[in-house]
Amino acid sequence: MVKDAVRTAVRAMKVGTQEVFLPLSHPPGKAQVDFGFAEVVGGVSTRMAVFVMNLPYADAGVEFFRANPHVWHCRSVSPEFLSRLPTPPA
Repeated sequence: MVKDAVRTAVRAMKVGTQEVFLPLSHPPGKAQVDFGFAEVVGGVSTRMAVFVMNLPYADAGVEFFRANPHVWHCRSVSPEFLSRLPTPPA
């Protein structure tokens, strides 16, 4: 009945398909950056400014966020780590 029809349709869709992978290439010294606002709920809903930088070659990232106008918080990567990252060739 309906269950068999769905099973047959799904089986037909799977025929001839295969999983595809795209190789990713991230040169050293390149970063991806995004910024904006996020609603954070931890007992009280708070709107926070957020800056995120991803360093895909180093498989690392850093997040800066601010809950009030005077203080930014940094999480994930230390400045010492950032200073050791490779730079692109000249």
